[in-house]
Amino acid sequence: MNKFTCDICGDTSYGHSHNTQPLLNGQCCALCNMIFVTASRITGVDSLDEQIEYMMKMKDEDELPDMFLEVLDRVRDYQGKIFLEETAKISIEDLNAKLDELEEEKEIEKLNMSKEEIIYNLKKAFDNAIKIEAYEAAAFIKKRIESLKS
Repeated sequence: MNKFTCDICGDTSYGHSHNTQPLLNGQCCALCNMIFVTASRITGVDSLDEQIEYMMKMKDEDELPDMFLEVLDRVRDYQGKIFLEETAKISIEDLNAKLDELEEEKEIEKLNMSKEEIIYNLKKAFDNAIKIEAYEAAAFIKKRIESLKS
């Protein structure tokens, strides 16, 4: 029996995997195929981040079925971990320089997020950095949170 790791939620599955296109180049479990990939193909929204953002809005408005809540949390945690692992390959100095550059050019305003939303997302990144023991990254994120709060 075929064993694989879902590229969307990170779970180990057995049996038939599904193509994650147009969201990612990889494979996924049947549940992520149903929730994310099929929805992407129907709506034309081909960004996993946008799919997650839309589902978070549904969750906030209590319009998301309970069965999806666990999957959504698992996907957010797994994708956050992947992001942090990829970010860890970039030096903290390079990352800090890029964020400073964005702030100087006011590009950060183009993220279309409130300051509170940016702080919330940075806090989630901080939590994920601690989970994967990326303490240098966690310290950096904490400094950025504090600078945004002031």
